[in-house]
Amino acid sequence: MERHLMLVEPDERLRGLLRRYLSRQGCLVTAARDVAHAERLLEGLDFDLIVAGAPTAGRLVREGRAPVLALAGGAAEAQAAEEAGVRQVVRRPLEPEALMATIEALLPRNEQPVQAELPLRLGAITFDRASCELRRAGERLPLTAAEARLMARLAEAAGRPVRREHLVERPGEADRPAQLRAVDVQITRLRRKLEPDPRNPRYILTVRGTGYMLAPDA
Repeated sequence: MERHLMLVEPDERLRGLLRRYLSRQGCLVTAARDVAHAERLLEGLDFDLIVAGAPTAGRLVREGRAPVLALAGGAAEAQAAEEAGVRQVVRRPLEPEALMATIEALLPRNEQPVQAELPLRLGAITFDRASCELRRAGERLPLTAAEARLMARLAEAAGRPVRREHLVERPGEADRPAQLRAVDVQITRLRRKLEPDPRNPRYILTVRGTGYMLAPDA
């Protein structure tokens, strides 16, 4: 299902660039010039996420409304936006992949309850998507909270590559090398727990130039 974003940006050139980029990522984007314009649109349209510059973002936060992602130019703007109740802050200058990773983390998931209840088979091990647990012969294998989150994200896209930037623990920092290295470390640990031969993985595959893919048994 196409996700509907509101983009609030007074600069016409930047608004156009962001709108085109987000549209190419598969989002339906409705753009507003300012808060007044945004409020008029919010009266008649439903949105999954509001993306706005930090000075504007805090004024759009309302209970029962779509979450707000603020684009902040500095530490002071970021702090003001957080104090106003925005869900997440991304610092300028914007890195497109980091911005998209943050947006995807904030968007509501398309739930498929029946499918989500079915565990994924990984050889002698199963991964329960509802409880985020690995099990072998009914016995639970220990996972850290970070490993469980990573497995859940891979399982959600089972059979499809997932970019490393989309697997970081803090999406707003997806452009930081340390965050990407942390993903690689967690992948190595997961392989040790579930792969028969961690050096030649069968289930958590590296996709060159992209990231990783979970390949469960059919």
